[in-house]
Amino acid sequence: MYREEDRVLGFVSCAVSSKGIMRRFLLSGFTGILQVTLAFIKNPSLLKPLWETFRAPSLSKSGFDVNLKVPETELLSIAVDPGAQKAGIGAQLLSALEKELIKKEIHNYKVIAGDKLEGANRFYSKNGFVLAKKICIHNNDISNVYVKQI
Repeated sequence: MYREEDRVLGFVSCAVSSKGIMRRFLLSGFTGILQVTLAFIKNPSLLKPLWETFRAPSLSKSGFDVNLKVPETELLSIAVDPGAQKAGIGAQLLSALEKELIKKEIHNYKVIAGDKLEGANRFYSKNGFVLAKKICIHNNDISNVYVKQI
């Protein structure tokens, strides 16, 4: 988390292993199951996007060049307050994350970004991520899978 005084200006989250992450969330306890059940009762059309999100980690691994080691570790989200963007906070958050990953002897990780999210795609390219493949997740929207070696 990035703070200035008493204000949070950014955060980053990562899964050391994205394998089965949705299953772990759903089975983590009564709260996760209750939240998903209530969401489906209120809006049954959420089933398709949830299924697509559930499948995303396996889609991001399929079709890689056989010589490329597919990272299990995944950057799940990185966010910086809009008023604080372009000040290097995102890069600082990535640097802090990478220090933690190296402590765990993890030397590469991936991130999935929607192809239409130009700012996000520029950010990942600028910060050393390499486009590894494109996948279709939500309503056949294209997403980019980036990998970074650290």
